Amino acid sequence: MLTVPAHIVRAGILDAPLTHAWNDADPMMAYAAWDDRISKALSSTTHRGVLALSAGFAEWIAWRLSKATDVTPLLDKIEAVWAGIADWRHLAMPGWFELIGGLGPPSDWLGPARGPVWAASDLLDQIVNLTHRRQFARPEAACLSKLATLVLAAPRPFKVWRKAAIARMAAVYPHVPDDALGPPVAREILELDRPYQREEAEELVARFLAGLDPGRNRFLANATVVAGSTSSS
Repeated sequence: MLTVPAHIVRAGILDAPLTHAWNDADPMMAYAAWDDRISKALSSTTHRGVLALSAGFAEWIAWRLSKATDVTPLLDKIEAVWAGIADWRHLAMPGWFELIGGLGPPSDWLGPARGPVWAASDLLDQIVNLTHRRQFARPEAACLSKLATLVLAAPRPFKVWRKAAIARMAAVYPHVPDDALGPPVAREILELDRPYQREEAEELVARFLAGLDPGRNRFLANATVVAGSTSSS
């Protein structure tokens, strides 16, 4: 299971009380109007880079709400997303590419704590689906970023991290028209205090995949996939 990234711990968001407004009747009003600047910035990296950043955005949401509700389903989905970035076969099927979220209906996820968990999960589903179809998911990723700023009482640490994380992703995995999907990305790229070299990604991804437990995480495929596989398809 994922552990709290160091940059989120340093942000001091885990114990802060919830202060954001949430309208269960029309929750998308809170995050559907994304920041065009973020969407444009995301265009500088690969499709896999956008998906990796989206997983990072979702982690801010999950850990922010972790003291108020059970965020295990969202963390499990984020873990599966990182596995899928390496090889789509790691994702449990059917479901991921049919926009079936696995968390149940939104009516089971109401209120300012549970509502954003479902919304983040739903956006990840859309981003995975689009990426798998080799379509850009920048607007959906920007919406996920907007959702993160919504639930954070003081979003500045997230915004500072987001700017640097997008810049790093674009520098290491720039958008290449002939290979828009791009190579697999390791989760460590989002730890900005840690040096990251593109050449080490294969080893880091293999280590991550070796620690997965499909028996615990229902979003992971039960079929055996060779640990360390880095399929580009």
